[in-house]
Amino acid sequence: MIYKSKPKIEFDDAQNRIRFEGIFIIKSYWEEDKSMVDQIKDFIQGRDELLLDFAIFYLDSVSRKIFFELFVALKEELLKIPHLTIDWYFDEEDETIFELGDVLTGVLTIPFNFIKND
Repeated sequence: MIYKSKPKIEFDDAQNRIRFEGIFIIKSYWEEDKSMVDQIKDFIQGRDELLLDFAIFYLDSVSRKIFFELFVALKEELLKIPHLTIDWYFDEEDETIFELGDVLTGVLTIPFNFIKND
């Protein structure tokens, strides 16, 4: 079931939400859209409220690096949002997703809501 999940990044303007979901293992997935940082910056600019929702099942090493770089590139813009919520879902048996979220919350100095998958 999980392994059939393709990576998805969904922008929901009505709910002030960006959702990252699925398995991020294909470098070419990221290369298809080199303007992801610009798309996210455009979406979050001027918002008073934003929910970043991360329901990632697996990241390969390249995708982990890309997520880290994405957050570093967006840090200043994210810190301008008064009501920012970051929900970070993780599987208790997979430490890598939790560890990435833990590192990112330290880098951003923004608390994440760590939520165990059922």
